[in-house]
Amino acid sequence: MKLLVLVVLAFLLFAKEGEGLTCPECNREECPVLDESTCGAGVSTDACGCCPRCFKDLGEGCGGPWNVFGRCGGTMTCRKVPGPFGTDDYTWNFNARGTCVQ
Repeated sequence: MKLLVLVVLAFLLFAKEGEGLTCPECNREECPVLDESTCGAGVSTDACGCCPRCFKDLGEGCGGPWNVFGRCGGTMTCRKVPGPFGTDDYTWNFNARGTCVQ
């Protein structure tokens, strides 16, 4: 799981600005094993919609580009702090990391 996040983040660091996320063909046999009983907020998928991963629970980190830090489960939302004055709100919110709140 951590390896997948690191790979996605490394990709984002070297990708040209303005390029979208390009996902490899999904092969679920290559996905990390996930014990779904440890997912208190339910089960989601990774940024590419292939491998299962836990939804984030209350107080956990979320967001980031293509939600690489995770998506909040249930009725929770990912609260992100406002960007510095003068920043583009869309770009800031797309890239910012947040915290799952009710």
